[in-house]
Amino acid sequence: MNHNISHCRGEGCMLRDTCMRYRAHLEYQADEHLKATMAVPYIDESECLLTGQKLYWKTYDLRNPTT
Repeated sequence: MNHNISHCRGEGCMLRDTCMRYRAHLEYQADEHLKATMAVPYIDESECLLTGQKLYWKTYDLRNPTT
């Protein structure tokens, strides 16, 4: 995954499991080398939630083009 996007911790968000920003956060946190060599920006979850999830970035399952 390219980490040249704003990440999101997904706290309090019901859409986080299908959000690219949250998935990027999970991948980033799981990779110790990446965390040690690259800083990434984070969005404020409350800003996204208060604006009706305008920062939500839906992920798609490339194995199943209907989802």
